[in-house]
Amino acid sequence: MTPELVARIVDQRESPAFVALLGEADVHLRDPAFEASLVDALRAQPRLIELWNLWSGDQRWTPSAAVDGNETAWVTSGGGSEHVTVHPDGAAAVADFIHRMAAWLARREVIATDE
Repeated sequence: MTPELVARIVDQRESPAFVALLGEADVHLRDPAFEASLVDALRAQPRLIELWNLWSGDQRWTPSAAVDGNETAWVTSGGGSEHVTVHPDGAAAVADFIHRMAAWLARREVIATDE
């Protein structure tokens, strides 16, 4: 799976395969260089950044990662946010969001940050 393909998974958000594709991306996102390449792929297609932001806003389960502009966080069952990270731009925030969602779907791991 290439960074460009991972960036475009959101185009399949209505497909039954969507969640499985996100989970499959997990193994690639464990490599920091892959996530950096994903940021570049997202910057090249700003419409994908907007689609990931919209999809994130539609989620109603907890815990769940969330992205809003340049900020990525985990939403808790009480409605609060944990492990909030402010990124330099929306592409980096969405790449972090995709990474967090992939880790959760593949391994039920909450990626924690120290910020």
